[in-house]
Amino acid sequence: VLYYLQHRDTVMVDYDCEMTQVVQNIDNLHKNAMHPETANQPGGSGLVLSAGADGILMLHNEITGSTPLILHFPGVGHWPDWRH
Repeated sequence: VLYYLQHRDTVMVDYDCEMTQVVQNIDNLHKNAMHPETANQPGGSGLVLSAGADGILMLHNEITGSTPLILHFPGVGHWPDWRH
């Protein structure tokens, strides 16, 4: 944080998730039954899988209107339901 505050002329923060996105849930694909609290955390809601004009499936952030290029699936995003 200090580096960012001291170098705002050269460092940017991806507020709109245009480059990267934390993914814990995908609304139209997977809801985490074991960790329902993730829906209220960043990356927990507002993400949908949709086909682009070329038919390629991409994750779309309906909150920011972005289609992030890099997806990060932390913790429960990796192993959403241990029962399966």
